[in-house]
Amino acid sequence: MKIPSGYLYLTVAFLTAAVLSATAFSIGQMRMEALRQASLMQESHIRTFWELLRAKGTPFRVVNGKLLAGEYVVNGNYELPDKAEEIFGGTATIFMGRVRVSTNVLKADGSRAVGTMLEGPPYDAVFIKGKPYRGEARILGIPYFTAYDPIRNDTGEVIGALYTGVKKSEFFSTYERLRFNQILMAVVLVVFFAALTFLLVRMRRGTEAVLVESEQRLRSILYGSPIPQFVIDRNHRVLYWNEALEKCTGLSAREMVGTTGHWKAFYSTARPCLADLLVDGTIDELDTWYPGKHHRSLLLEEAHEVTDFFPALGEGGRWLFVTAALVHDSSNEVIGAVETLEDITARKNAEEALRLSEEKFRNMTASAMSGIVMIDQDGRITFWNDAAEGIFGWSAAEALDRDVHELLAPRCYREMSAAAFPLFRETGAGAVVGKHLELVALRKDGEEFPIDLALSSMRLQDRWHAIGIINDISDRKQAEDDLQEQVHFLQELIDSIPHPIFFKNTSGSYLGCNKAFEEILGIKKHEIVGKTSLDISPRGVADVHHASDAHLLRSGGVQVYESSVQAVNGTIREVIFSKAVFTRKDGTFGGIVGTILDITERKRMENALRESEDRFRRTFDQSPIGAAIVSLEYRFLRVNAEWCRVTGYSEQELLALRLSDISHPEDLDSDLGMKNRLIAGEIDTFQMDKRYVRKDGRTIWARLSVCLMKDGSGKPLYFLPMMEDITERKKLEEEVLKSRKLESLGVLAGGIAHDFNNLLTGILGNISLAKMYSEPDDTVWRRLDEAEKAAGRARDLTFQLLTFSKGGAPIRKTCSIRQIIMDSAIFALTGSNVRCAFDIPDDILPVDVDAGQIGQVIHNLIINAVQAMPEGGDIRVLAENAVSCPGRAETGGRWVRISLEDRGTGIPEENLQKIFDPYFTTKPKGSGLGLATVYSIIRNHGGHIEVESTLGEGTTFHLYLPASESSHPPQESREPTIVPGSGRVLVMDDEEVVREVAAELVSALGYSVEVCCDGVEMLNLYRKAKEQGNAFAVVIMDLTIPGRMGGKEAMSHLLEYDPEALGIVSSGYNTDPILTSYRDFGFSGFVAKPFTVHELATVLQAVLRSR
Repeated sequence: MKIPSGYLYLTVAFLTAAVLSATAFSIGQMRMEALRQASLMQESHIRTFWELLRAKGTPFRVVNGKLLAGEYVVNGNYELPDKAEEIFGGTATIFMGRVRVSTNVLKADGSRAVGTMLEGPPYDAVFIKGKPYRGEARILGIPYFTAYDPIRNDTGEVIGALYTGVKKSEFFSTYERLRFNQILMAVVLVVFFAALTFLLVRMRRGTEAVLVESEQRLRSILYGSPIPQFVIDRNHRVLYWNEALEKCTGLSAREMVGTTGHWKAFYSTARPCLADLLVDGTIDELDTWYPGKHHRSLLLEEAHEVTDFFPALGEGGRWLFVTAALVHDSSNEVIGAVETLEDITARKNAEEALRLSEEKFRNMTASAMSGIVMIDQDGRITFWNDAAEGIFGWSAAEALDRDVHELLAPRCYREMSAAAFPLFRETGAGAVVGKHLELVALRKDGEEFPIDLALSSMRLQDRWHAIGIINDISDRKQAEDDLQEQVHFLQELIDSIPHPIFFKNTSGSYLGCNKAFEEILGIKKHEIVGKTSLDISPRGVADVHHASDAHLLRSGGVQVYESSVQAVNGTIREVIFSKAVFTRKDGTFGGIVGTILDITERKRMENALRESEDRFRRTFDQSPIGAAIVSLEYRFLRVNAEWCRVTGYSEQELLALRLSDISHPEDLDSDLGMKNRLIAGEIDTFQMDKRYVRKDGRTIWARLSVCLMKDGSGKPLYFLPMMEDITERKKLEEEVLKSRKLESLGVLAGGIAHDFNNLLTGILGNISLAKMYSEPDDTVWRRLDEAEKAAGRARDLTFQLLTFSKGGAPIRKTCSIRQIIMDSAIFALTGSNVRCAFDIPDDILPVDVDAGQIGQVIHNLIINAVQAMPEGGDIRVLAENAVSCPGRAETGGRWVRISLEDRGTGIPEENLQKIFDPYFTTKPKGSGLGLATVYSIIRNHGGHIEVESTLGEGTTFHLYLPASESSHPPQESREPTIVPGSGRVLVMDDEEVVREVAAELVSALGYSVEVCCDGVEMLNLYRKAKEQGNAFAVVIMDLTIPGRMGGKEAMSHLLEYDPEALGIVSSGYNTDPILTSYRDFGFSGFVAKPFTVHELATVLQAVLRSR
């Protein structure tokens, strides 16, 4: 059957009216809900503001034109309004009377609106009727939702008001957006029904012209709709993409219509939209694509709604409310789907802000130290925080909805509370509302305990509620009881003190005194309290006391002066008044407390003692050693000039200190221990060497002698310490001790080096022999050559040990400094994470040096640089010719300057002058000898050393060595050609390995050889050979043979027997002075252990040629 078009249009009109009616009803409900939320928000805000204010203290009062919360001054202090704004936003103000005294409301010029007046209905409600006000008001011309509560003092009088508010425009912005969205939804539905109608008309007419007209009309409606929407067919192709959606997504209809890429507008990767899922009938996949974000529409059957965040939209993403519905043809077949989108970002932000505000309130009440309890106008508990649970023992689940009086109030309060509730239900007021009370409450276990209660009221959902801020004051009450006990105890205590004590208020009236004060005046305490000095003392004396009291109350501090006191019987006592002001809690002066010291007897003795004191003073002050008088508490009472000189303090500075204050911390226990033994009478005096710390921080040594001075009855009076400065003596003793230790260490190092050189002689000799039996091109020869070089470096180490042990004179020879620098630096860097860059020119001048000692210098400096760069780095070594040397300008001449630069931690400026001192070190395990040895070697070579350092940047050492007189640098060292020799050689050494190696080497050089172990055997063999006509051409003698005749003595005897005898001295003590001046002892040459075959051949050839 055909349905007339008129019926279809009538149906559309009916549905449109229904939708619009539902929309109007929904908007009305939304406004009512918005007003309800505004009311709840007002109560939450004003409740939070009350908590902030009460946290500053109670009661509330006006003092000298200032509103006080406890001791907290509200006027001009914006901490509370600003804190309220931080917690819940909006505006907040505290009024004193009707005047704003603390606010975050700003005037047009940006200044705070303090000093402006409260007017209109809020003023009438708060100050005329004494009631809270909730409603709308204009604040500086701007409409606000407002909440005003009266602030009352202890008597219930309204002395001010508390206000919170939020701009209507800000609050209703969310509501307006929701209302607009509802209207848009209605439009969508109307458009949807219109579209559906046109589709039905199109199908009914069945003509192409009507279809074209209907589609154009539908397209026009959809495209011009203010609601973003699109339509897809059953193949997911976009049929319509309206102008509002173009603006929302930035994609035009031209780009989208006819495509299936509509997902690009909302997502970064391909995925179905809500309309796609409906077209495909895959509703069960909604949980996959929109988990927890979708639901069926309550308005349209088969429609679904999604609330989701789309990060790809706009700047920072947008929240959208998406509705999708299927479109059917006349046979109810699905031909597509329509999807509409609503931007709900502002609403989501408002909801989040409201949630955060409520969460802040919950967190604040949950973390509050005070119990917070809210009851409704029927007395039932509606709010109970964690602190309340801790105070009363009831959990929130147990307490909520219970009658507060049955749960918490003792029976004595219940009738009074019941009588007060009718007024509270009516007006929110009551005898205890707005007051601060101390009451008794019940715990869960039935125990009664004292509480502090601050009660206020507020109106929520047309019902009055009371909020109680509760604190358990059991401890405070106990403290008050304890305080009364203490007052009684203190009175008993001061009564037991033999010296008169009194205290006055700021007007000069006596507040109290002890019994000694009663006795000195001859008046009882009740006759003294409330009177002034003018009432109980003679006029002249009273005037003095009154004037001193006035000055003390003006200036504060402590006042001590001598005066007199006259008792009622006329007796006059000479006394010392000691008075001081005491302060109240607010820091103002509360009065004067004073003591009286009766010095009548002391005055009589003073004249007799004065002459004796003068004599003692002269002796004390002029003593050549430090002298002091120290109290039993070890505080200086007097010091002489010598004590001041030794410690560096002035007399006034010392008088403010104790003797223990200047004692070295490590000596303090023994010092105080001896002091305690003196006081205990175990000893009469003590003497000890101890350390003191001078004012400038330096530590000194002193010989302290202390005796305890006593009075005639044997009672200790004070200590008399005498101090003699022995710092220099101690330093000398320490230097001697260090020298002895160093000498012992040197002997040990020399012995180790000697023995090690003997072993190296065997090693080097055998290597040299092995090299002689192989060819330079052989791999074995190269390995032996490397071993020989390593043994040579080991020999250098023994040279350093010997230099350390003996500090021997350098054995000079002309050298190229290049090889010494490179060999020593590379060896020192072995195994480290530091690299070395060399800058040494080819024309560097030769130098006359002991290569071993200069190598030790380079080695020590490189090691120091490595230790200064624990994380690794680069060292730069530079050598250059110089025409002058710092500090040696008068000598002129030629010099070689060697600079070693690191990028380490640097040396503090205060240490630069001390680094070459023996024993000075900043390393926990350093000996302080490395740089001292460097300095000694350079000085023995006639050179000079300087250092530059910047803390945190690095250090550079500059070495200056005199250049050799030779104009040509020595040739690079090459192994000399061995020339075979002839003749007989006698070798004397106490080490068998040395004798065997030496014999092998001498034999390899073409000589015939015999060996012996000491000087006696050598002389016997030499005589025997000479007498047989087979004399030895040369004798090689070990210098040191423990327990037997060594080379020095043997050579002397040999020359006595044969003045023409030739001797070569050999020693493992390479720094022995005999080696540098061997000819003075009759030797013709020397060879230092360990030696190679080439070194031995060279010496033998030179000695035999000299014959």
